[in-house]
Amino acid sequence: MVDYTYIPDQDRRARRLAPAATEPTLRRVAQDYVDRFGGPSANLRRVLQRHALRSVREHASDAQELAAAVERIVAEFVAAGALDDGRFAEAAARNLHGRGKSQRLIVHTLRARGLTGGDVSAAVAALNSDALTDDQAALALARRGLDVTVGVTPSVVIRV
Repeated sequence: MVDYTYIPDQDRRARRLAPAATEPTLRRVAQDYVDRFGGPSANLRRVLQRHALRSVREHASDAQELAAAVERIVAEFVAAGALDDGRFAEAAARNLHGRGKSQRLIVHTLRARGLTGGDVSAAVAALNSDALTDDQAALALARRGLDVTVGVTPSVVIRV
């Protein structure tokens, strides 16, 4: 039998309750997430915490037990090498810098993605050693914007 709960905020539609989160179900969610997206460990932690919180809210699961399970699972994935924040930070920094973003914006973006200061500093240091300067990156960004306007009349390009 399927358990449906009436939620008045959703246009009188019934929503099926999610199964209660246990460590094996959280582990499956983590494996699916890493297989599909990868990314930093903070993102995996956020996804698992969202599943755990929903289980606590809908099934009165033990919040402390699920929080400990989330931390154990994230630590196992990091230890196994499935998640590498340093590698992700360097790849994202190279990508952003190649698209003409300044180092200041790169640092802000990486921190917003949940990366720690050490990983961010190492990624920016790697950029300084072999990538474009901020001026060269800005020029690349401007050229990319100008490539779109090739063959377009000047009155269309200049917007007032």
